[in-house]
Amino acid sequence: MVTREALTSALTLIGAEEAALYRWDEPDGLLCRLDSVGPRALDIAPFVRPDDGLVGYSFTQQTAVVENVYLQSPHGNARARDAGVRAALIVPLTHRGQRLGVMSAAIYSGDHIIGAVDVEGLGLLAGQVAVMLENTERTAQLERRIERIRTLNRLTRLVSTSLDLDDVLGQIAHAAVELTGAAFASFWMADEAAKTLGRGAYSDDGMAADTDLRAMAYGQGTAGRVAQSRKPMLIDDVFVEGQTAILDWWARNNLRSILAVPVLHGDRLLAVLAVNGRAPFRLDALDNEVLDSFLAQAGIAIHNASLYADVRRHREQLQAIIDHSPAAITLRAPGGHYLLTNRRWKQLQHVNAAAEPGQDGADGHVGGPPLVDDAAALAPNDLVTLAHGNTIESEMVLYGDGEPLTFLSATFPLFDAAGTLYALGTIYTNITDRKRLEDGIAASLAAQQAANVRLEQLHHAQSEFLAVVSHEFRTPLTGIQGLSELMSEKDFDPSEVQQFASDINREAARLTRMITELLDLERMEAAQMKLYHESVELGQVVKEVVERTRPTALAHTLSCVVSVTLPPVVADRDKVTQVVVNLLSNAIKYAPDGGEITVGVGWWREDAVPQAHLWVRDQGLGIPAESLATVFDRYTRVELSARRGIQGTGLGLPIVRQIVELHRGRVWVESEVGRGSTFHVLLPLDGPATPAAG
Repeated sequence: MVTREALTSALTLIGAEEAALYRWDEPDGLLCRLDSVGPRALDIAPFVRPDDGLVGYSFTQQTAVVENVYLQSPHGNARARDAGVRAALIVPLTHRGQRLGVMSAAIYSGDHIIGAVDVEGLGLLAGQVAVMLENTERTAQLERRIERIRTLNRLTRLVSTSLDLDDVLGQIAHAAVELTGAAFASFWMADEAAKTLGRGAYSDDGMAADTDLRAMAYGQGTAGRVAQSRKPMLIDDVFVEGQTAILDWWARNNLRSILAVPVLHGDRLLAVLAVNGRAPFRLDALDNEVLDSFLAQAGIAIHNASLYADVRRHREQLQAIIDHSPAAITLRAPGGHYLLTNRRWKQLQHVNAAAEPGQDGADGHVGGPPLVDDAAALAPNDLVTLAHGNTIESEMVLYGDGEPLTFLSATFPLFDAAGTLYALGTIYTNITDRKRLEDGIAASLAAQQAANVRLEQLHHAQSEFLAVVSHEFRTPLTGIQGLSELMSEKDFDPSEVQQFASDINREAARLTRMITELLDLERMEAAQMKLYHESVELGQVVKEVVERTRPTALAHTLSCVVSVTLPPVVADRDKVTQVVVNLLSNAIKYAPDGGEITVGVGWWREDAVPQAHLWVRDQGLGIPAESLATVFDRYTRVELSARRGIQGTGLGLPIVRQIVELHRGRVWVESEVGRGSTFHVLLPLDGPATPAAG
């Protein structure tokens, strides 16, 4: 729609009958028509080579081309001559040194001669179109990045919460198809010992069922060559390349190109991701970045599944060990005498394994006392089992071969035929390795969840940054650009130039302030802001800020209320000063009709603990009740008609909240629309001082 309006303006600007806009396509090396207007617009070539006609000449030479007698032009093409073009003007589209395309206008009838004014006018219009194209493409890139980050977040959450490897890899394969515009994607799982690949998850059941290929050796086919080299491989046409396996399958499914990349975890090859397409792949830097993230997630998923399989396999091994009695086992009489011990128990207790039950050593005490971490802890389990006939399980630490080992202890009763309890059996199962594996998985999941939180923060920060740039940065940038262009195009008196320079400086300072506030807030939210604590007289800080502000707030009556009994607070003086400045500036900004503003410092009790209380009260516009909970959120702007002309990024109050919370304080606001607002800040006191009586 915007390009159509620009081309229509071009027709009107030079009295042309036809206009077209071409965009340079770097991968294909062609100028592709984006849009065209005029009665013969449909006859305009859909694409132009850089060496073809006036359009290609203007783009190649990066200069405006004017032909008032097109039939005599050395660079004109036959198609335009046959169409009856009498005159033409072509200008290149360039932005920040980057060649974007060309804009052309053609005249078929009349006697209008294209002159310098026409060239200048169409050149200015082309410059605006170039900026518009660049901004549109950047916006599209941001939207693509946000969407892909959302997809990556979804996959990351799936990887961190699911151990179903086929499900996770299947969704990654689908995401790879969406990212690359491919028709099919599949994972080939690596067996490093056997140097073979086995087909794993894929994106399309029909295509997967159409081939019997289930495994291949390293070096066989494209995936096998990638497994062997551990380097990505991109083939635009497998039929020309000729070394790809099952070409008949490729032909049946109308496939032609392949991108195969290794999935690594450290130095270990886990799998190969093969993406098949019907046209050559053209991935930009963002696509490659997201694809790398997909591969990283696939590596984590396979690794986690391997850890889980190890844990499961270990549990099965422990069960087999228990079944075949290599676990430490004891059998004791109700009085505590050992009736039976096995070799593993004797090894753990440093007991002579040759001693028979009832002989010296068979009770587990020869060669030193039992090395149970807390022998007394076993007695309650024994007593409960004796009294109630219950099986009691607990964990304990035994020391064998000089290192601590964790055992699962199960104490159970044994009854004779008459139902009389005659013995207590205990099985000690070594779960040391399992505990280590579980701790490893817990640490891995915790790290993955932390990464999820960080990705969410990045996504949130990108969205907020885009919003503030589009809404708040445009005004000062427009002012700076307009004033600078005006100064460059006309001569002004020194006083006028000085005024323009002052306006430009004010807008530039506003931009600098917004950027500084944004960076400060990012550092505080990322816990990268360092505080320099010292003893701060809060009342003195308030007085200094009020006196500095008074000359710039002549429409307001500023007053201070400071408690002389308030002791110092331990705080960062510069940051506390920034809190007072931000709150006072906010009060002045949102009381545009003037009025009284009071800044006070006194005592406050929070849960019976005395604290320093700072407040700023104004008689301004006030805040609706439904906005009080979000007024300290970043970029929050209260929607009232009276506030719409007030500029600001919405960062001042969030910065106040961050500084106060870094000092272990609290901030809130009380307000009523039309009656003003009161902002409260509580900060911990320095020392044990308490407020004076009364």
